[in-house]
Amino acid sequence: MLNDGHRPHRTDSERFEEWLRLAGLDRLRLAALLAGRTLPGGPDQKADQVGLITTALVWLLHECEGAPPPMVLDVVVEYTGVVHEQAQHTARRATELADLTTALLVGRETVREAEPLVGSSPDLSIPSEALDLTSREYEILRLIGDALTNRQIASSLGISEKTVKNHITSLFAKLGVSDRTKALVVGLRDGLLAVQTG
Repeated sequence: MLNDGHRPHRTDSERFEEWLRLAGLDRLRLAALLAGRTLPGGPDQKADQVGLITTALVWLLHECEGAPPPMVLDVVVEYTGVVHEQAQHTARRATELADLTTALLVGRETVREAEPLVGSSPDLSIPSEALDLTSREYEILRLIGDALTNRQIASSLGISEKTVKNHITSLFAKLGVSDRTKALVVGLRDGLLAVQTG
């Protein structure tokens, strides 16, 4: 038997139970998938298949130990293939969604189409006035990044909510943006904010 990487040696039954957990299934659901399979071939082959399925169902429903029967492994392989295909599709959609979100935030049709339409790389730099951000504006930008409301920012800094609004208006003008999301995009893109992990 194979040793699964850094984990201590596990039995076939333990590996199978782990597979069920990761697949989000239990033995009963897997038995239902197995029972619902279409049997290929003629009457002789079907009789053999029924015997194999019966053995597999008994193994599943009676929580037998040892290596899973071949029919169980067939269903495991098929199910894993479907899950893998769905995950790849979801990953592609997530990438497309992120690209379109970025495109919406910077006002372009799509990020991939924007550069060829312009002919050269668009100027995405901060307006020169951004270099004149006050320390208070930097601080407010950071607090916006922490998802604080104007009231929470005011409380945190010990200033009035009206003063926070004035700082945000000035900050948006200097960054050339009209809302918090765009301010954060510019702040992250141009190094005014650091991504914090953990």
